[in-house]
Formats: sequence, structure tokens, C-alpha cells
Amino acid sequence: MKNSTLADDSILDLEKLRSLDGVLPFAEVNAFVEMCLTDADARLAAIAGAATDLAGVACSAHVLVSTAGNVGAMAVSISARRLEEACRNGDRAVVAERIEELQTAGRAACDALRAWLAARTAPVAERA
Repeated sequence: MKNSTLADDSILDLEKLRSLDGVLPFAEVNAFVEMCLTDADARLAAIAGAATDLAGVACSAHVLVSTAGNVGAMAVSISARRLEEACRNGDRAVVAERIEELQTAGRAACDALRAWLAARTAPVAERA
């Protein structure tokens, strides 16, 4: 069951985050998600600042596809893949649309992930 109070299901797949909790200690999950957020922020800024460099934008988008997918930010992953494809096709008009789409999805997912992190409490065994 997904917790819709933290994120709309279309923004964040909480099952992906729960699966991370199943394989990594609490602190490592937090550190991994924080690292992904830092990377996503940097890549989104790079994409926004280099919209005319299609190869650079495609490279940043490619990394976001998997990074976002790993933390359940599926709308970001899908948007990044669409942007990467538009860059590879050299369609600048579509690239501009896809960048805007990705920026919107990225802001929503980063906000949802930060809320998820803020709402977490360490398991009793790890608090001692």
C-alpha cells in the first residue's frame, strides 16, 4: 500500500523506497536518497543551463533515467528518457518542451523525496 500523504503515486513510487529499506540499513538509505537528490539537483540545473548543448543534455538526462528510477521518481525517469530521445533526434523544439516537463517533474519528485526523508524515523534497533 502506498502512502499518498507523502507523495502522489504518479510522482513517487514508495514501493521502490521500501525495497531500499529491505536491503540497506536505515542510515544508508537516507544517505543514498540524499546523494540522489544532490545529483538530481545538479543535473536539472545543468540541463536548464545548457539547453543548446544537446549532447550534454542527453548525457545528464541519461543519468537521471536510472538515478530517478532507483528512488522511485518514475515521472522523472520517464521525462528524462523522453528528453534524451529528443536530444538524440536533434529536435530542438521538442527538447525545449521536454526540458520544461523534466524540470516540473524533478521539482515535484525532489520535494516528495525530501518530505519522505523528513518523515522517516529510525527503527528502534538503530536508535540505541
